[in-house]
Amino acid sequence: LANAFRGNPAQIATNLLENISKNPLVDKATTAGPYLNFFINTQTLANDVIPAINNGDFFKREITENSPKTIIEFSQPNTHKEMHVGHMRNLCLGDSIIKLHRYCGYPTISTTFPGDVGTHVAKCLWYYTEHNTEAPPTTRKGAWLGTLYTKANNLLEDQKGSDKEEENRAILTKILKELESKSGKYFNMWVETRKWSIDLMNDVYSWANVEFDSWYWESDVDSESVKLIKEYQEKGLFKEDQGAVGIDLSDEKLGFCILLKSDGTGLYATKDIELARRKFQDYNVEKSIYIVDNRQSHHFKQVFNILGKMGFENSKNCYHLQYE
Repeated sequence: LANAFRGNPAQIATNLLENISKNPLVDKATTAGPYLNFFINTQTLANDVIPAINNGDFFKREITENSPKTIIEFSQPNTHKEMHVGHMRNLCLGDSIIKLHRYCGYPTISTTFPGDVGTHVAKCLWYYTEHNTEAPPTTRKGAWLGTLYTKANNLLEDQKGSDKEEENRAILTKILKELESKSGKYFNMWVETRKWSIDLMNDVYSWANVEFDSWYWESDVDSESVKLIKEYQEKGLFKEDQGAVGIDLSDEKLGFCILLKSDGTGLYATKDIELARRKFQDYNVEKSIYIVDNRQSHHFKQVFNILGKMGFENSKNCYHLQYE
């Protein structure tokens, strides 16, 4: 203030002290040369802040304006597998980010994207129908499915190179095709066993006191994502290579990204491309955040890059929040 008042800084500090009004939050104020120091009354501060923190009002205060409407995806467990501590880490981080966004005044939508189709489901259903001899338990059926998936993986590994390998691959493909077409005995079994896994997820989310505004499922985007890729293949963006369909991202140092396998089924990138489009369309959001560990960083770089090449303007508003 010395320049503004054209005076001595120490005298300005003294003048301020003489003219300051009393405040219950300030215990005392003292000058120290050109400075005016305030000492907070910690009891008053505690009485003001702590009750509001305890009852939650403190976190309902909006502290920003005109923040972008944001959708945040976290917790991506798979059905037909058991949930583990890695899922809990993601759940805690994701819920914290949601609460921080809302505290800061961001209009925020929380969403989860469980994997309820794909090779892991086919393996579990294959083992359940072809090799399981146990009756399903009366409780925690979702966790029991996870043990079948592990047994399936082990058996498939043991039978690699045997005369069973080709037969197993054919059955797994058949299961995936039925799930995509939503018909057949494997699809009917999937409907029943999928519910067991969802019950397990809901138990975990209830225990952790976490709720989602929306649930997306891989099965929701499975067939539509395949159609989308074929549409852009016809436009010339995606190319066929040895029966598979994908795109060469070598110029971006991201390699070749396969979007349709030779049997016509999609992969994670296929589904994430369709899901990204839906999020912006369904909720009219301005930003989309994915909370996924950094082992998937290459995957999301490919997905966001491909979305840009498809002419999806919001690709620049998709963000992968990585953690280790």
